[in-house]
Amino acid sequence: MWEETLKLKLDCLLLGKLLTHNQALYNATIRQCLPSTVLAMVASKQWWTHVQFSEWCQIECNLESTNKVWASVLIRQTLVQCSHESSLSLRDESHTY
Repeated sequence: MWEETLKLKLDCLLLGKLLTHNQALYNATIRQCLPSTVLAMVASKQWWTHVQFSEWCQIECNLESTNKVWASVLIRQTLVQCSHESSLSLRDESHTY
């Protein structure tokens, strides 16, 4: 078996073990089930409904566009500040005779 394949397999097994232990920690009755059964329940659980997932995607899209707007604002502010500082330094140099 290749080294990278072995690492991937071990990571998957570790994730499965962590998920089963986490569920057993929060749900006392699950401790009586086999780990494979608990893993099957956790892995097949539907975390979000279709509506919730669509809402989350919409929020992420809005955040991404908002981040782009804020990034452009910050870039403009930085450019204005840099140009202001460079004009100040030019003035200072002109008075150093």
